[in-house]
Amino acid sequence: EPVIVEATQKVKTQTAIKVNANSIVSNGKQVNTSKEVKLVDDKAVDSVAQLYAYLEAVGKSDSVLYGHQNDTHHKAGNKKLSNSDTKDVTGSISAVVGIDTLSLAGNEFPGGLENQYPTNMTSQQRIEACAKMNKEAVAEGAIITVSAHMPNFTIIADRIANKPGKDGTLDWTKADFLSEGNNVDGSWVTSGDVVQKIMPGGKLNYLFNAYLDMIAAYAEEMGDTPILLRPFHENTGSWFWWGAAFCDEDAYKNLYKYTVDYLRDTKQIHNILYVYGPGSEAESVADYAKRYPGDDYVDMVGFDMYHQYPAEGDSFIANFKKQLIVVEQFAQQHNKLFAVTETGISNGNEVLLKGGNERKDWYNEVLEAIAPSSASYFLLWANFGTNSGYYTPYVTEKTEASMKGHEMLDNFIDFYNNSKSVFAAQVGDLNKLSVKVKDNTNVTGYITYPTSGSRILDTITIKASVNNVIDT
Repeated sequence: EPVIVEATQKVKTQTAIKVNANSIVSNGKQVNTSKEVKLVDDKAVDSVAQLYAYLEAVGKSDSVLYGHQNDTHHKAGNKKLSNSDTKDVTGSISAVVGIDTLSLAGNEFPGGLENQYPTNMTSQQRIEACAKMNKEAVAEGAIITVSAHMPNFTIIADRIANKPGKDGTLDWTKADFLSEGNNVDGSWVTSGDVVQKIMPGGKLNYLFNAYLDMIAAYAEEMGDTPILLRPFHENTGSWFWWGAAFCDEDAYKNLYKYTVDYLRDTKQIHNILYVYGPGSEAESVADYAKRYPGDDYVDMVGFDMYHQYPAEGDSFIANFKKQLIVVEQFAQQHNKLFAVTETGISNGNEVLLKGGNERKDWYNEVLEAIAPSSASYFLLWANFGTNSGYYTPYVTEKTEASMKGHEMLDNFIDFYNNSKSVFAAQVGDLNKLSVKVKDNTNVTGYITYPTSGSRILDTITIKASVNNVIDT
């Protein structure tokens, strides 16, 4: 049974980051912001450049934005209190709110809050519902990041009734990527040479394009709201079909580049910052660079690293700091934003323990490790329920005078009260920033067909995508 305690700490009012035209003031320190930024998309809407400059400045301060996956549509605590465990405890939602493309497809949403949205929604209705939910979070001060646990398209292709259109396309609203779950046909099903089949020239490219169309439809619904998109994450491991064991370095890079080209150029989506977030396997800057898609295709770099079975005196924080140093050095060398794209406590499937957690002050430990670096935020994974795994404490009962819940309530309140942590209520008004986007003039390109690693047994035509070159 869960250990339920009454909180003794009180939430204190925190000072919001003050945003000016050319600077921010965070935790009493003024940091000048860039007047001009280099982005993957030089046609990006103003809000994208403002977000970039803001995150860059936050990284230079000692403040750190707190992020939480599915913060406003999944929770472990009392669902009658609010839509967010973070808000139940602190009064504010997280500064960075994560959503996965699983939610767009209906696998993680609707259903997070007692099926508040009907399960018979159309694809378009699911997109609209997710965008509405995220825009409400933005109205509370949050920044949106999107991860992508894409399905195994070889299995989807065998199941769906829809066939390619006349020109090899597929209407995403008819594709219906709602599936039985990740263990059946999702990212963790690694068979089928998926990367080779979904690139141009591959027989499943039409299906992959339909999935990207779904992401584009969501981005369009978000209007000018900027999105941090993190596709093909943790690629340096081998638990996803885009992982190191299932596509070589060049095949991965070209898949990432194709995704950027398709969303930015084919679909004309201009409210995205592109994030590269591998695992924490890199031993050096050179090691981190091996599968990096390139400066012209990435706006932010990061890493995913979880604290497995925390115990007093273990080496996690020391190893975490080493990875911070490696990725920060890479970010500085390539003039990229930097964040800890995923982290959290993990005790197997239970994640946070229901009681007896040894490192109760873990949130402040991680905050203090990140604060001296140029990382602008860290993101914890989702609270799916008391029996499904949760990464933050939750509230079971709350009145004006008292609050009861998970045994780490006081520790999380103390983390919120730390002047270095930033939640949505303290993010500030990014629209005040004055930022311009530099023109992209670099000639860039990559081979789209055949995919790296393909065995060529006959005469073929090699195809490539080339940007910023004149026709002649």
